Amino acid sequence: SLRNRNDTRSLNSRNKCGVLQGNLFKRVCDDFRDQMNCSKGISLISPLICDVDGYPTTLSEYVLCKNLTLCDDGLDMKCVGLGQSCTIHKHRMCDEIDDCPLGDDESNQICRNYLHKEAFKTE
Repeated sequence: SLRNRNDTRSLNSRNKCGVLQGNLFKRVCDDFRDQMNCSKGISLISPLICDVDGYPTTLSEYVLCKNLTLCDDGLDMKCVGLGQSCTIHKHRMCDEIDDCPLGDDESNQICRNYLHKEAFKTE
């Protein structure tokens, strides 16, 4: 949805699920709803499914850990900061894929500590 009624743009397969261009999103919707239910051919999907307005929804990886919440329960904001250069969603920690530039999200020490904490969490 857009803030200003005079600034209406159509959402179609060419502009849905736009990707990052530098530090800016090429996006259509100010509330990032154009980043929901993306297919792999258009954009990368996060390993995350959450309810948005009560409906199961997948989110583009480009909206995770940003200053916005789309998921009803805030699951898209459950992020881990690993130094100054890497903040990733908790579901991408210790998954045998280097998401951080130096692979910090896959280091043995971090994974042992992180997985131990997650195993005993009560949330």
